Amino acid sequence: MGRNINFSIIMPTYNRRHCICEAIDSILAQTSKNFELIIIDDGSDDGTDTLIFNNYAKEIKNKKIEYLRLGKHGGVCVARNKGLQRAKNDWIAYCDTDNKWDKNYLNDFTVAIKQNPKSKCFYAKLKKKSTGNIFGVPEFDFIALKFGNYIDLGVFVHAKKLYLEYGGFDEKLKRLVDWDLILNYTRHYQPIFIDKCVLVYNDTEDKSRISNTEDVATAKSYILKKHKIHIQRPWKRGKYMLWLKIQRFLGLINRSTYRDLVLRRKILTSGLFDQKWYLERYPDVAAAKMDAVKHYLNHGWREGRNPSPSFNNDGYLRDYPDIAAARMCPLEHYINHGYKEGRCIRGVTGETNTSYVNDENSFVNKLKGIFAYPVRVREEYDRLKAEIKELQ
Repeated sequence: MGRNINFSIIMPTYNRRHCICEAIDSILAQTSKNFELIIIDDGSDDGTDTLIFNNYAKEIKNKKIEYLRLGKHGGVCVARNKGLQRAKNDWIAYCDTDNKWDKNYLNDFTVAIKQNPKSKCFYAKLKKKSTGNIFGVPEFDFIALKFGNYIDLGVFVHAKKLYLEYGGFDEKLKRLVDWDLILNYTRHYQPIFIDKCVLVYNDTEDKSRISNTEDVATAKSYILKKHKIHIQRPWKRGKYMLWLKIQRFLGLINRSTYRDLVLRRKILTSGLFDQKWYLERYPDVAAAKMDAVKHYLNHGWREGRNPSPSFNNDGYLRDYPDIAAARMCPLEHYINHGYKEGRCIRGVTGETNTSYVNDENSFVNKLKGIFAYPVRVREEYDRLKAEIKELQ
């Protein structure tokens, strides 16, 4: 437990003179000093090299910073692989030139590594620069990762051993390179989540950023084929949903769908889900024009999003570790089971909330449920019709 944890930090750059110093300064300001910073200049012609040598001559002289200039522009994967080849330390971290580290970044990862000596990779939370929203998925799910990356490379730290065993970045890729690498490593070693916000992530519309200049569709297609990830084609899904639509319209609704409808009704009438608040709180969901309840049940609770000011997801899972271990949606569990078991809930600010009252078993509400059934079927039909229209 007393061993030193040393990091090699990989920073590729290409014509990023206008922003690189802030990123470098955030690394040099770390409370933990057990690191080397390897800057790989991928053929910049904007004077980046002069800036680095003028501003960081002392750090370059004492080997805290290694500046490696490539002869020609080869792409971010080539640059990062060169950095990995030069890395002297046992642990690898990444910092892009437009991001900024928290001063305790390395310290937080050092603590986690010492607490989990058998683990080979870790990830944490980040703050989006444009909105200030904090993002991080506490429960790692490799299947979910196969269908979309939710771990940014800037908050991902791994043992150098993984690079030596499974290789580095795929140099055929220009976009989604972090997703590809993280899929490759976490397939073999499950990462540990660190509940700390360690990075300010630049998600602004800077046209010089790779994520705003390279084609994403081609990269995604390549990764899906490479990792043998099968996604159902939209026309097949549309065909299935058309069949399902007819079945439901005739009233032949299947049991699981009816159960989903009942759960939706419970959530919307519980007073613990505020659709307007949810969409305002999470503008990315509103921008995607997604149904708030559907998003929360499928993704939101896993991402740490709260359904309303009256219900704190993380608080419920902390108070009841058996629910966290079972990987159950906290709001769904509380409405179906938790309130009967006498479990308490907290608001977003931490106060105990006792406002939930369940009266679904009253005689009047049972009658309402019976007469509302055809209406629910029709509502479900209309919703599916809209979804099929989007697929066409």
